[in-house]
Amino acid sequence: MQGFLLFRRLTDRGAKGAVAIEEQKIIDQVLAGDTQAFRPLVESYNRLVYTAVVNILRDPIAAEDIAQEAFLQAFLSLDKFCRQSSFSTWLVRIAVNKALDHLRRERARPGAADLTDAIPSNAPTPEKVLLQEETLWQLREEVLKLPPIYRKVIYDFYFHKLSHKEIAAKEGVSEKTVESRLYRARGMLRQMKTGGEGDVSAP
Repeated sequence: MQGFLLFRRLTDRGAKGAVAIEEQKIIDQVLAGDTQAFRPLVESYNRLVYTAVVNILRDPIAAEDIAQEAFLQAFLSLDKFCRQSSFSTWLVRIAVNKALDHLRRERARPGAADLTDAIPSNAPTPEKVLLQEETLWQLREEVLKLPPIYRKVIYDFYFHKLSHKEIAAKEGVSEKTVESRLYRARGMLRQMKTGGEGDVSAP
């Protein structure tokens, strides 16, 4: 119970955004007994974990609970993290497994509807969700180098999961402009990965 209460304090919903952190140092501090040092990990990966889970469950309320359970398990099992993969990969794998366990429990409930009927046939598999979310998170440094209008459209579409229509209304532009900005932003990210600078002219 004490561990859960500590976790609830650490996962305050007011903590958002990607925070630049020295993961190995933080992990060492937590393992040495500084429980509050876990907070930057929660703040950095809260959105990543939630997005991975909600993409599987399609239930925002359940996704909040499962995401918290994943952080709690990661906190309690931190001494088992072998550091051969990134912390975010290990953390999202925990979250994906918990989301799948949740689906299995729901299916097993007497009288429960078959949840597979509620999931679109073209829904990404958990493995694809893990790969997509981890790839996006690894790209965040490149995203921060984009000009503001392209950085904003990438965050709105990929991280905040807004539709073209929602972004257009938010920015006061046409959906075609949103599509154009996304196309150019993706091009610039590709250029960065190959060592080029890309076309930074705005539509």
